[in-house]
Amino acid sequence: MRDEVFKSNLVCAFIVLLFITAIQSLLPSSRAMPMAIQFSILIMLHSALVLITTAEDYKCLPLVLRKTCCWINETYLARNVIIFASILINFLGAILNILWCDFDKSIPLKNLTFNSSAVFTDICSYPEYFVFTGVLAMVTCAVFLRLNSVLKLAVLLIMIAVYALLTETIYAGLFLRYDHLTHSGEDFLGTKEASLLLMAMFLLAVFYHGQQVP
Repeated sequence: MRDEVFKSNLVCAFIVLLFITAIQSLLPSSRAMPMAIQFSILIMLHSALVLITTAEDYKCLPLVLRKTCCWINETYLARNVIIFASILINFLGAILNILWCDFDKSIPLKNLTFNSSAVFTDICSYPEYFVFTGVLAMVTCAVFLRLNSVLKLAVLLIMIAVYALLTETIYAGLFLRYDHLTHSGEDFLGTKEASLLLMAMFLLAVFYHGQQVP
C-alpha cells in the first residue's frame, strides 16, 4: 500500500539534518575539515534517499530509477528501510562531532588582556550542543507519521542508550568540566543528568504523538 505522506516526511527529515548541521556549525571546531567532510557525506547520502524516493515525479530521470521509486513507495518494508536509514544519518550527524573532541584542546580561554568575558574555544567546550542536536535527531522519528509507534519507541530507546553510554562513560569529562566551569555550587542537576532527562521526556512526547496518528 502506498503511503502518500512518505515523500514529504522524508523531505522534512532532510530539513532536520540541515538544522543539525547549522547548529553544530555555530561554534568553531578545532577540526573543521573532518567536520565539513562528515556533514558533506551525510547530506549527500540523505539527498540520495530523497532523490530515490521522489524520482517518479521527474520524467527527466532514468526509467529504472523511477520504477525503483514506485516500488519503494508501494512496499512497506522498503519504506521502513529508507526511514531507518534517514534516522541513522541524522543521528550520526548529531553525535559524530563529539568523537572529534580532544580533552586537552577544548578548554575555554578567556581574553584576560582586555578584561573581557569573551571565550575563544570550540564546540567541545559546550557539550549541551550535542544534546540539542540529539533531540533534533529524535525529531526525525516524529516526522515519519505512519511509522509504527512501537518501532519509534525502540529507535528512540537505542538513541538514548547510545547518548547515555557516551555521556556517562567515554565523554563524561566534557560534561563534568563544563559543569565545573559554569556552576559554582554543588546543589544542581548536572548537565549529563539534565540532558538524559530531557531526552526521556521527549521520548514520551514522540511516543504519545505516534499513538495519536491513525
